[in-house]
Amino acid sequence: MMRHWIAGFILVLAITTNAEAKDNKAVLEVTRCATDISSLLKKEMNVRLVKMDRDFLQAEGSFVNYRVPFLQQTSYVLAACGEPSIKALDIKIYDATGNLVAKNEKSGNRPMVKFQPPSTSVFILKILASQGMGNYAFILMSQ
Repeated sequence: MMRHWIAGFILVLAITTNAEAKDNKAVLEVTRCATDISSLLKKEMNVRLVKMDRDFLQAEGSFVNYRVPFLQQTSYVLAACGEPSIKALDIKIYDATGNLVAKNEKSGNRPMVKFQPPSTSVFILKILASQGMGNYAFILMSQ
């Protein structure tokens, strides 16, 4: 799955209406977690929210790719929150030729990556369920 978006402030919070109450609770939990991290990063790192999104990773090893335009000389922070059923969630950033240029260093279901692109370009942001499956939310912030 590939998603695209235009640079700027976009906020997407989606709840599937036919999902079970348990799934809705998980969606709300990961969304609340991402919102809390966003607020904390705004205070501690003087960054602004660029994008928030939420999705479901259906199996261990599954992923979602996003095509993201990044600007040179701009610092970015990417963070994600997975529900407890996701034991390891990874954030990876690839350049246009498919080279890995950044990834989270610590394992767990709340990864974070700081990234300053070497050039203005569209990069591929991969959110990967390395261990487990379930709902996640991620945020993209910039300075």
